[in-house]
Amino acid sequence: AIVALISFIAVIYPLVIILRVPVLSTLKKQVFAHKYLISQKVIITFQYVLAIVLLISTIIVSRQLSMMLNKDLGFTSNSVVSVKFFTRIRSPRNLSMDEYLKKDSLQKSNIQYVNQELASSPFIETFSLGDSPLKPYSMGSKIENGTEDYTVQNWLSVSPGYADVFGLKLMKGRFFNSDMDKNGEYKVVVNEAALKYWNIRQIDGEYILNSSWNDGKYKIIGVVRDFNYAHLSSSTQPMVMNNLTFVESEYLIRFNKARVKEGLNFVRSLYNKVNPDQTFTYQFIDDEISALYLKEKQLSRVYILFKGPYLISGNIP
Repeated sequence: AIVALISFIAVIYPLVIILRVPVLSTLKKQVFAHKYLISQKVIITFQYVLAIVLLISTIIVSRQLSMMLNKDLGFTSNSVVSVKFFTRIRSPRNLSMDEYLKKDSLQKSNIQYVNQELASSPFIETFSLGDSPLKPYSMGSKIENGTEDYTVQNWLSVSPGYADVFGLKLMKGRFFNSDMDKNGEYKVVVNEAALKYWNIRQIDGEYILNSSWNDGKYKIIGVVRDFNYAHLSSSTQPMVMNNLTFVESEYLIRFNKARVKEGLNFVRSLYNKVNPDQTFTYQFIDDEISALYLKEKQLSRVYILFKGPYLISGNIP
């Protein structure tokens, strides 16, 4: 608003002065001409300074936005899409037992079918179930042998294939494995920031408790390299991942980079087969990341908008 006001005054003020002073009066009163020239030089100088400031600001904001959108976040987001194939069936209270068992049996069959189709598709590199890295949920957490009280930390529900989908780098221990770990088992994988926060040196024998579920202690089995799951203006915070997914959990699918369009059409067709009465919706992880920097994009557009008149009028060197 300040930039707009100053720009308006700098452009309109000289015009007002010229229109208010008659030509003959200006020619007769040379005394005022000198003062007018001084004021005109001041205004022009100010316009140059404002133009340079806007130009520098535009460059800085544009470069900062480009850096944020292209910086290595510590996980692979390219060509990864999230799709919710299934929803939880209503409880038997709302259905007869026969109806419930029939729907449940059909859904289990569809789940198996979807998994097989995704695994065999040439357009898909890998897939898993779980939460988007950018959509963690919060729970009060602490380590079992620590002296501090519960603090709110970020958690992600994932499945064993999650690390492959997002290219998470393992630093200690191991990630979840379908042959070794069961869904819902009391085991977790944390990031490096969590180790630092709780001052954990060795993960063997370390357990995490949470105040929300209060249903047991979770053994730390691995540590992944820190990845940025929030705005880059904030430092990486502790993250706890547990092997817990449900029927309604999202499918996280990484396409072959050269066949993204074909892969998306394949997934759409597969979705329509198992959900003929529903609308196919999806979300690319890259779009979620881009949405984090919406304010920066808007600010960049504002700078470019106010810089345009100066570039067009030629009022800069």
